[in-house]
Amino acid sequence: MIVSALKIQTYVKGIKFPASKQEIINRARAQGADKNVISILQKHPDKKYQSSIDLMMEYSKTARI
Repeated sequence: MIVSALKIQTYVKGIKFPASKQEIINRARAQGADKNVISILQKHPDKKYQSSIDLMMEYSKTARI
């Protein structure tokens, strides 16, 4: 299933950056993200994301895999 960038942003809305990959995943789970969203986030590199733009840039790379 294709997960849109907008859907990802919806589930991580309100997170304080910088944020680790695990913090982002935890936020998405707390907001009720489905397994497809969590799966995409788990494919991201384990690093601190400086902003939502940073996260979305990584998403654009991951979405092509």
